Amino acid sequence: TTKAPLKLFWVDPNNGRRVQQPDVEYGEKNTRTMASFLGHRFVLEYETDDGGAEVAMEHVVEFNSIVPVGLHPSLIDPAMDVTKQVQKTLNAEWSKHLNVKRTFTELGFGKGRLPKDLFASMDAFNYNNERHKALEEWAGSKGIYVNWWERDVFFLQAPRDLKLV
Repeated sequence: TTKAPLKLFWVDPNNGRRVQQPDVEYGEKNTRTMASFLGHRFVLEYETDDGGAEVAMEHVVEFNSIVPVGLHPSLIDPAMDVTKQVQKTLNAEWSKHLNVKRTFTELGFGKGRLPKDLFASMDAFNYNNERHKALEEWAGSKGIYVNWWERDVFFLQAPRDLKLV
């Protein structure tokens, strides 16, 4: 696995010419979004040792999605001892509860239902993107709020425009 940037090309459907886009950098922190349309085709390439290029992935836009590239190694480490980190985090989070100011709306904490169209949009996005889930990068930098040392933590990144619904 390489952490070198990948070259991204959009393939013009009118003439098949490849139009270079900004490089794709390695890692979750380098996630970026771009607007496109159904049927658009993209090619990702990496540089080979001899200076040539090899196709890493091809993608045709079929629905609204964010597509992770490559395989990420598992972070599971059963030998890892996180006892001190867990206790430290628990103490820090417990002390925060004293600073919470409860606020209520005129509805209080009443339960409500999501509008059917919003729920349907979320459900369709989840169904369409099941194969686009990505391994979230927790190890070392985001704390121990999830048990990433025992289970791989996957997520589906919702596109920005879908979050505005």
